[in-house]
Amino acid sequence: MKLEKWRKRWIQLLGIVLCILVAIVAGYVICFLTQHLVLLYLTGAAILLFFYCVLLYKKPEQRRKEKAQKQEQRRWKQHRCFSISGRAKAAYLILCIEEVLRYYRLDFTRWKRLLEILWDITQTDNVWEWVAYTSNLDPETIASCQDWVEWEEEGDWEEPLPDRYRMFEEEFSVLREEYRALPLLADTILRQLLDCLGNAVTEDWSQEETPNSPSSAMYYIRQAEIVAEYNGIPLPQNEQALAFLLNQKDKHWGPPFNGLPLSALTSQIPEQSKADHDKQSES
Repeated sequence: MKLEKWRKRWIQLLGIVLCILVAIVAGYVICFLTQHLVLLYLTGAAILLFFYCVLLYKKPEQRRKEKAQKQEQRRWKQHRCFSISGRAKAAYLILCIEEVLRYYRLDFTRWKRLLEILWDITQTDNVWEWVAYTSNLDPETIASCQDWVEWEEEGDWEEPLPDRYRMFEEEFSVLREEYRALPLLADTILRQLLDCLGNAVTEDWSQEETPNSPSSAMYYIRQAEIVAEYNGIPLPQNEQALAFLLNQKDKHWGPPFNGLPLSALTSQIPEQSKADHDKQSES
C-alpha cells in the first residue's frame, strides 16, 4: 500500500516537472518568434496551469469513491476492533465464523479440525503457509472433491505441511459431509466469511502495510459484519473472549498468542499473550 501511494506521488511529481519544462520551451519558442516578453510569461503560465489541472483532475466518480472511503475510514475509528493487532482482527473474524455455526445449530465437534487450523493464525510465524493451506478449506473445494486423495493431490501447497495443518482422511470426510449438508444460504454466508478472513490476513500481515488503509482488515471485518447482520446472525458476544482480543493493541500484525482457547470448542480464555509473558520474563 505504501509503495503504491509513493508511486502515485512520484508520477504526479514527474508530470508537474514535465509541464514546467514544456511551458519553458513553449515560452522560449514564442519569445523567439514574437520578441514579446509579456506574451512569453502569459503563455508559459497558461500552459503550466493547463497541464497542472489535467494532472490533478479527478472524475466525479473517482471523487465520490475517495470521499466514501474516507467516510468509511472515519467510521472505523469508532469500531471496537480498530486499535487491535492484525492477529486479533483475524481472531475476531473466526469468532464471526463460529457464530454462523452456532446460528445454524451445527455440531462444533464435527467442525473441530477446521476451527483448529483457522485459529492457528493467531500464533503462527509463517502466515503464507497458513494462507496456502486454508485457501483449500473452503466449502467449494472440499465439497467438490471425490475423496481425500484428490484433495491432497490438487492442493495449492508446494511443500509438505507441518502436522498441525494436516487433515487425515476421516477428518476430511467429516468436514466434506458437513459442507455438503449445509443449507444453501449457510453455505453462501460461510464462504463469504472465510473469504473475508483470508483477505484480512493477506492484507494486514506485513509490517510494511499501512494500518487501516481502504483495503485493510477493517474493511473485511465490516464486510463480514454486514453479511452477518443482513442474515440475522449475531456478532460475537463472548465478553471474555472480546475483552482479551481488545487488549491486543498493535498497529500492525502484533505478537502471537494462543487463540484456540477463545473458541467455542474450549470456552476458555488464555491467561496472557506471548507479549505479556515476554514482559514478565524481562522484569
